[in-house]
Amino acid sequence: MSKYDFGDNITDDTAIGKILAKLTPNSNILEFGCACGRMTRYMKEELNCSVRIVEYEKSAYDIAVKYAVDGVCGDILEYEWIEKFKGVKFDAILFVDVLEHVSDPLTVLKKAATLLSENGSIYISIPNITHNDVIIKEIDDRFDYTNVGLLDDTHIHFWGLNNIEEFAQKAGLKVTDIDGTFIPVGSTEQLANEDIPVSRLMINLLRKRDCGEIYQFIISLSKSCESSPKYSYRYTRPAIQCQLYLDKGLGYSEDDKIISCARLEDNEGYQADIIAKCSDGLQQVRFDPIEGQCCILRNLEIMQGDEHLSFKTNDAVYLDNDILLAGDDPFVCADIDQDAGDIHIKAEILLPDENFINYVTNYIMRIKHDLDKVKESEIETRSVLDSYRTLVDTKDSFWLGVDRIMYNKDQLINKQRKQLDYYNDLFVIKIHNKIKKIVKRIKLLMKGKDEQ
Repeated sequence: MSKYDFGDNITDDTAIGKILAKLTPNSNILEFGCACGRMTRYMKEELNCSVRIVEYEKSAYDIAVKYAVDGVCGDILEYEWIEKFKGVKFDAILFVDVLEHVSDPLTVLKKAATLLSENGSIYISIPNITHNDVIIKEIDDRFDYTNVGLLDDTHIHFWGLNNIEEFAQKAGLKVTDIDGTFIPVGSTEQLANEDIPVSRLMINLLRKRDCGEIYQFIISLSKSCESSPKYSYRYTRPAIQCQLYLDKGLGYSEDDKIISCARLEDNEGYQADIIAKCSDGLQQVRFDPIEGQCCILRNLEIMQGDEHLSFKTNDAVYLDNDILLAGDDPFVCADIDQDAGDIHIKAEILLPDENFINYVTNYIMRIKHDLDKVKESEIETRSVLDSYRTLVDTKDSFWLGVDRIMYNKDQLINKQRKQLDYYNDLFVIKIHNKIKKIVKRIKLLMKGKDEQ
């Protein structure tokens, strides 16, 4: 059995599911590398398509051809299929995880295009060699082939996003659409059961790459036409996984939680937006924005109906209106009112990376600036106090001088008063003596007159 026989599981998020969704029922299909024919069978039984196949492995071909109109079992590069189907024009030609195994994929694509109807499309899925897990291995100086996956040990050609259009143009084809399948960093076969050998900071930086978590590119091609519009590149923005745990009276459990993707926005934050029904017995919710590292929550709102719920956190540092959740298990909890309606949680999540560091650095610098202003104010206050003390000391010295002057003035006045008293007494004595002399002379004169 082929190692590429993955059973009948066809879902909308796989390369096979996405390509099948592009096909029109009742179409004429050429399928390369059909393996055991799970797509072949689906196209016949579910879409009523006429399918022709090309498959290298005989055992797989024998199974798949049961669902095909016709087929070729052999090497693609021997081009037997060109001769076999030269009279047929196909509405769709499929290369699902095929071209990376071929030594000359460009020639194969050119020759396949000659079998395409005028309005037909070629659909290709190829692995993304620039997936973050491959880059992480290269940072760790490793390039590891695996049995299947991105570096399948039979892959001999690789593409990144910016190689695709050039590849199509060389084949004379036009890219009309690029989609993808996604596997988060650390989750592919490249890092399965391994510790990721780079820091959280490096992972967070890699996670923001537009193609960093694209596992396979899904490419739609048509015959080249100058009037054809520029192709659309449809990809899902990078995301992180948030979890909302529901406590219905028995504590939190892995069996009772909501998992939600927070997509990266243009402002470099991941936007979480989770709605939970207020089911019977729900007492509390716990929002885990990320696991295994700290984060910053910006503009956090936990609403129930029209009411803002208060919340509790662990290891939290409040940065104005934002919250830094430290530690490796960040979360916020809120108590629930059974009668208040559904719970709605919104927040912008910043993970440790360049923007996170700049945010925290700017906040610290702002706090430092505010502290410096306080210190400057303290210095100014000390200067005013020193000036006041100097004025007080000057005032005290001044009044002490005034007191001395007043004392000296009093001393001088007392001295002058004593001198005045002395001279006054002296003057009175002199006048008194002079009057006594005059009186005596008058008495003598009066006496002489009487004697005459």
